[in-house]
Amino acid sequence: MGGTLEKERDGVVGDDLLVFVAVVGTEKPEVAGIIHLLDGHGPGLDGRVGGNEGAEETGAGFFDEGFDFFDGVGGADARLCPVSDPLQRCAAFDLRLNPDVPVHTHHDFYLNRVDHFELHQPHETLEVESTSIVETRPDARGLPPTGLTLDSLHAPGINENYFDFIAESKFISQNVTIWREAVDVIGQNVSDLWADSLRLGQHVHTMFAYDPDWTHVHTNAAEAIKDRRGVCQDYAHVMIALCRSQGIPARYVSGYFFNGKTGTENEASHAWMEVFLPGYGWKAWDPTHGREADTRYIKLAIGRDYDDAKPVSGRFRGKGRQHMEVHVQIRQTD
Repeated sequence: MGGTLEKERDGVVGDDLLVFVAVVGTEKPEVAGIIHLLDGHGPGLDGRVGGNEGAEETGAGFFDEGFDFFDGVGGADARLCPVSDPLQRCAAFDLRLNPDVPVHTHHDFYLNRVDHFELHQPHETLEVESTSIVETRPDARGLPPTGLTLDSLHAPGINENYFDFIAESKFISQNVTIWREAVDVIGQNVSDLWADSLRLGQHVHTMFAYDPDWTHVHTNAAEAIKDRRGVCQDYAHVMIALCRSQGIPARYVSGYFFNGKTGTENEASHAWMEVFLPGYGWKAWDPTHGREADTRYIKLAIGRDYDDAKPVSGRFRGKGRQHMEVHVQIRQTD
């Protein structure tokens, strides 16, 4: 018998959200990792003090992940290493496994780092420890451009491969209901890529009810938009679906959100989306909170939808039972 391992997604609605994830297959999970956000007054990536000017947020989080297989064997892919791009830089990343097995690292089609490992011996618990140091920066590009239409996507010099992000995907299909809802919000034609995307995002934020008990990890955009309730994964899927129905390139982002908690409160991962703007690049929006992503957001992976950006996924063979728990803590660095 076999099964699928997938990190349970969850979130906290309100002004505070999560930054770091953990899935643990033991009854009493142990804290086993740290993620740090550096500021310009701490050790730089090159070891110098003040070597990363422009970064704002500081924070840390614990990550410990495990699955109780009950004498199973299997393998998994981990997309837990924060990306490095103009808005953030991963200064250090360490991944440790228990049982200790070799890790093979590669980058997937969307350039997400994937750490693949296999466990060929029967085991009852898999624990994953991830430690990262991440620097985040304000967006130096300024305000997004206005007045961009769909025609701008075909302008000479646009080299971004955005085609996967206007097509259907596993969790995001196109149907008349989704198209009709988008048209009701922005009208028959896209007049401004970013402004119309925001209108769709605000629509999702307003019409959705946050309900962590209503949907599950396999809920797709069509199901979520019908029920109008769910968690961050559903918010992101629905906004992406609405954008794509109008030809606006939109992609899924998995990561963490630093909410400033310093105690032992349990948290979880977060999801948001990005829109492609020709001549500007990808711009992030969080429909769960109805705002742009800023230096509090830590990106782990991108993709067409959740299926491309699962923090942890895999399969096992065994007696068919699995047990997972999530334990997350975030704290500011000194």
